[in-house]
Amino acid sequence: MKLQAFCVLGVVVSLYGALLVGKTRRYDGNLSALTGFGCLSDTVCYARDNRQVLPQNSVVFRTGGYDGQFYYYIAASIYSGSRAVVDSIPFRYSRIGYPLLTGWAYLISPDALLPAMIILPVIAHLAVSLMLLLYGYGSRPGDTANFFAAFVFAVNPFSLLCFALNLADGLALSLMTAALLLYRIGPRSFLPIFFLSSASLLTKETFSIIPVSFAAAHFFFILRRREDRKEHLQSTVLWMSSLIPAAVWWAVCGLTPALIAEHGSGLFSGLTDYLKNPDALFSGRGFLLLMIVAYIAVLPVLVRALASKGETGMTVFSLAMAIGLILNLGLVFKASHEYWDNFANIARLFMPGLIPIVFIPITVPLRFGRLAGRMAAIAICILCILFTSIIFRNETMHRPAPWEVLTRE
Repeated sequence: MKLQAFCVLGVVVSLYGALLVGKTRRYDGNLSALTGFGCLSDTVCYARDNRQVLPQNSVVFRTGGYDGQFYYYIAASIYSGSRAVVDSIPFRYSRIGYPLLTGWAYLISPDALLPAMIILPVIAHLAVSLMLLLYGYGSRPGDTANFFAAFVFAVNPFSLLCFALNLADGLALSLMTAALLLYRIGPRSFLPIFFLSSASLLTKETFSIIPVSFAAAHFFFILRRREDRKEHLQSTVLWMSSLIPAAVWWAVCGLTPALIAEHGSGLFSGLTDYLKNPDALFSGRGFLLLMIVAYIAVLPVLVRALASKGETGMTVFSLAMAIGLILNLGLVFKASHEYWDNFANIARLFMPGLIPIVFIPITVPLRFGRLAGRMAAIAICILCILFTSIIFRNETMHRPAPWEVLTRE
């Protein structure tokens, strides 16, 4: 057990530490390179517009930077009382969870916010990895199924990508996974589950797939079975109620279904447009096609688990995870070309579907001593290695984008 915990801890520290060193060394060791501050032109320069809250001597990219900068501006503005200048108030402020949970460091010192935004998501990631190892399936701490889930979560490349770009999705994944762990251990822990799920949705809206899936699964059992209806009703209320704080906040921010739909496209149109590129299958985004295959391949396994005579809790998990994967695939297939044109944009849309992969040993009693179980574990690990190598290549080996140093006023 201790060996497995040290293995998970060592892998996380090594991966994230190596990426931190590898990326920042190209920018004279400046940590602000992870945040993606940027200026697109003399007239469009969010780094300059928010200069009063920047870290000292910040790396500013002349290519416009990336989404991570807006989380920083909003976090600093909340706890400093200043006004953040962002490109889209509905989209940026609707994801208030990450700035709220990390921005308090600005109260300690303006220069403390950047390290906090780097370190705290990693701490949450590591904590959930160890929770999976200890309590993942209500079985013996450290058994094979627990270790499989903990290792896959620990090394998943999507959270690593979010770390490299100061994005909120990795923290949202940790929060929602923790909520599901508590739910699996004891569904009556209403307030912690409610808080973690709501915080995840306020961090990134795409994770609403998970509570919707669980509410739908429990409601299905309310209609289908007479026994345990009260418990299923309570669970349905729990997951639906966790959507309310986020839904209210999204409405306040002006994030409407119509606005979200503007960033979608016809079914498969964004994907098919991308596949028309000559190098589509050989770029980083091409490897994401393997994730589509993996998600589709998991669906029959979950459906087969539904037909088994296992405990009702596992059957609910199977149905919820199947619904979640279908919704996540629908999200990916509806993504427009603006997502498929950028590896980080489209990769993040796959993140809610990672939860069913991690929780497969709950929903399906895989025997990892058998060949099929070993092959499944090996296949997922190979995918993780492929995506991790792409992230390291993109963030540490490619020629740095044009940049300059901007000092806080």
